[in-house]
Amino acid sequence: ANGLVTPKKDDKGNYKTGTCTISAIANDGFGARKTIDVLIAIPVESIQINSKNYGFIGIKDKLNCIILPENATEQKLVYTSSDTSIIDIQPNGEYTPKAGGTVTLTATTTDGTNLSDSINVKVEVGVNSINVTGLDSKLDIGLTNNYEVEVLPENADNKRILMNVSDPSVVEYSTPQLVEGTTNKYTGYVKAIASGSTTISFIAEDGTNVYSSNDMLITVPVKDMNFDGY
Repeated sequence: ANGLVTPKKDDKGNYKTGTCTISAIANDGFGARKTIDVLIAIPVESIQINSKNYGFIGIKDKLNCIILPENATEQKLVYTSSDTSIIDIQPNGEYTPKAGGTVTLTATTTDGTNLSDSINVKVEVGVNSINVTGLDSKLDIGLTNNYEVEVLPENADNKRILMNVSDPSVVEYSTPQLVEGTTNKYTGYVKAIASGSTTISFIAEDGTNVYSSNDMLITVPVKDMNFDGY
């Protein structure tokens, strides 16, 4: 014999979820019985990976996914990597890149819908420090600092930097220029033009969020004082 099980809806038209016990009883007078527990669940309808498509060797990251509907009963996912020598992703979606290259990461539902989404992640060597020399914490109007910036490690894939001056009205400055014959050293200048204070920052362009900041106070120089009669 066959039986059809149809989940019921509530007053708002939503399916009721939970576990129910279904029994089949023989009607031959002997009363043989077979029972089974049935889970009424809300299935996943879509999954989307919402993570950046790049990473850096040695820097921990995590694959984030959006599952819809938000009240899906089973939201556990299985994560896989196309090349575990580059990224070996953990059951919770966390990973720490081990080598450079491009790898495909995939997240798949476990509720029986077998829905999945994938993303290609490019792994590079990231910047881990920016060292700045030549900038004074206090500078008189009219004076100039020549600064030097070193980006490490030397084998970082993207060693370009950005410069930010919080108050450009108090200093004149040049953007960092690559030192000839190098790939990770920059020079430039900062000249004090008005009293006040500013913060000068150098930021890695590669997305590692590595930066170096220097606070500078711009002051009016004290002129020589002459005292007649002394």
